[in-house]
Amino acid sequence: MGQLRGIQEAGKAGSFEQSAAWFALLRDTALAPGRRAETVRLDGPGGPLLLPVSHGATRWHGLPVREAGSLTGCYTTLYQPPGLDLPDTAARVALWARGLRAGRAAPDRVLFEGLDPAHPGFAGLSAGLKAAGYWVEGFAQFGNWYLDCRGLGFEAYWAARDGRLRNSVDRKARALARAHRVETLFLSRPAESARAAALYDQVQAASWKEPEPFPLFMPGLVQAAFAHGAGEMAVLLADGQPIAAQLWLIGDGRATIFKLAHDSAWDRYSPGSVLSRDLMRRHLEGGALAEIDLGRGDDPYKQLWLPRRRERWGLAAYDPRRPVGLALAARNLGARWLKRLRP
Repeated sequence: MGQLRGIQEAGKAGSFEQSAAWFALLRDTALAPGRRAETVRLDGPGGPLLLPVSHGATRWHGLPVREAGSLTGCYTTLYQPPGLDLPDTAARVALWARGLRAGRAAPDRVLFEGLDPAHPGFAGLSAGLKAAGYWVEGFAQFGNWYLDCRGLGFEAYWAARDGRLRNSVDRKARALARAHRVETLFLSRPAESARAAALYDQVQAASWKEPEPFPLFMPGLVQAAFAHGAGEMAVLLADGQPIAAQLWLIGDGRATIFKLAHDSAWDRYSPGSVLSRDLMRRHLEGGALAEIDLGRGDDPYKQLWLPRRRERWGLAAYDPRRPVGLALAARNLGARWLKRLRP
């Protein structure tokens, strides 16, 4: 795991998506072909800033684009590595970025994704890249629906949901229980990880969902999260058959409903919604969480369950000294500049 070990030592305990295990998982199972990963350590007062980054190439209108940036991907819900909120983040990032521009494999574009625009690290990254001579733009990347559940019990939560949702889920749960023997498995121990991953895979294969773009990621995630004490797989069974499953990542007072699926043959019972209701009851009655979120994206069902929305942003930085970097900047920033110049 190399330098990634330092992330776990400096990161918040229990925040799995900011742990060494998470970044090692992305590196080993979900990195695009031809990309390489490393952790950049930027020392200074207050401790190190540790940036898990990747390097590689992509193409734009047939042109090769050299790229560097955050070690993130289609599974990332938040990129917030240790030290990103240090007061001198901008100066440290500028030092690193100047070295990038001066290197033999200088990138045309530096891209950070999955950032919280309200976090001080967002401004620090942006300022540091600008100070190094890059032309920088921020952009909204995806929505994240969440619930502040401090002091909130299940009954109050459920009463605040749309009446049609409540009535439908409660009615279908009763119908499912009348027609079938229903139970829910909760798996979280390391020894249960292989079984949990297999059950989820079975449900997903029978669902509406496309296969995972990186097939090794989910089994690896379940194993790593269970070993970290930060994951729980819940599986709804009907007559012993798995019909819905959800993986929650839990730690640092937060839970992310990271993956969910249900068997489409059981749609008449809405098993995914029944399991969601029961899991919300389980965790709200436990009272250990301050926040629950639904990961990436604005799927319409999410706002029915978790009422508040925030955005995760990206930062793209273009090197104007490189022809491809300048072309990318002109395409993405040119319209904005022209708009500012108009009287």
